[in-house]
Amino acid sequence: DVLATHKHIAKIVDPNIRQIILQHLENNGVNISDDKFKIPKGLFFKKDETTGNIIPQVFLPNKKGEKVPILKVRMREEIGNAVQLKDEVNQWVNPKNNHHVLIYKNEEGDLKEDVVRFWVAVERKIQKLPLFQLPPDGVEIVEVLSKDDMFLIGLEKEQVDFENLNTQRISKHLYRVQKISAGYYTFRHHLAATLNFEEEGVSIQSFKAWEQNNPIRVKILPTGKLVKA
Repeated sequence: DVLATHKHIAKIVDPNIRQIILQHLENNGVNISDDKFKIPKGLFFKKDETTGNIIPQVFLPNKKGEKVPILKVRMREEIGNAVQLKDEVNQWVNPKNNHHVLIYKNEEGDLKEDVVRFWVAVERKIQKLPLFQLPPDGVEIVEVLSKDDMFLIGLEKEQVDFENLNTQRISKHLYRVQKISAGYYTFRHHLAATLNFEEEGVSIQSFKAWEQNNPIRVKILPTGKLVKA
């Protein structure tokens, strides 16, 4: 997600990067002395209206050549109920975070969901059990949603020819999973550079809306080719 408030800036782990970002904000008219400042959209990334490419706006100095764009930052979160994965490794997880949502059909053919917490997923991995499991009343897995999974939204299957894709048309319908919770899934457009959800997001809050939006799972190969996942 894009940094949007003073709270996000305060969580940046690297003090040098934090200072560079603060200086960039101040240079662009943000009053960083206000302890509740908000960051206008477009200060970190801009979109080339001709090509659709995302252009970074903040850079690290580089004595040996061109400046290095800052594309992402590490952030520190304080979690009171964090669980350590292994005694000898400094890795912690929030057991309340959702790992994935499994959408399935029951015996009556109705769509249902099973929200799986991160810690449950870790336990399944440790016990070498299948990560995605049908609940007792389930007969068929329809889809699995995890954060950052890619989907085409708003197209029928027959409208998508993966061997002859219309790149510009497909780009308008390409989204990634942003958040998942019980009965509420949010997607952001793959070119979104801000948190302006009304312009760049899609929310699905019912199985009726799911069927209307018809999410089609896809993935992008290292070659840049879009294929059905």
